[in-house]
Amino acid sequence: MGKRKNQTSEFNRRINQRILAEAGIRRLSARDIARQLGKSPSYVTTRYNETVEWLPADIETLAHAWDMEPEELIARQNGYQTKPSIVEQQLQDVLRRINAGDLTLAANHDLNKQAEAESEDDC
Repeated sequence: MGKRKNQTSEFNRRINQRILAEAGIRRLSARDIARQLGKSPSYVTTRYNETVEWLPADIETLAHAWDMEPEELIARQNGYQTKPSIVEQQLQDVLRRINAGDLTLAANHDLNKQAEAESEDDC
């Protein structure tokens, strides 16, 4: 008899897609995820392959490692919107400032500018 793949729930498949997407955004391999979880790479691979479901503790650990709440990781994948993550809030703030014409974001803050202006050139 051939080995039959265990079927995970649709909810787990959605969570897995979200974890894969977040890992891809962060350019994390299964080995990197395993390190974050304190597990083996094969542990992560079995979840990526959907032969075993992700544990709630895994989802919580990964979410916190990625500066988000576990609810955000779950809600986004299932079409629910929660508060934006810290990174998303910072990005929205920067975009709002740029759209408002705030050019201080692009300004070069040179700590030596005043000293250079006061010094004499040797030319």
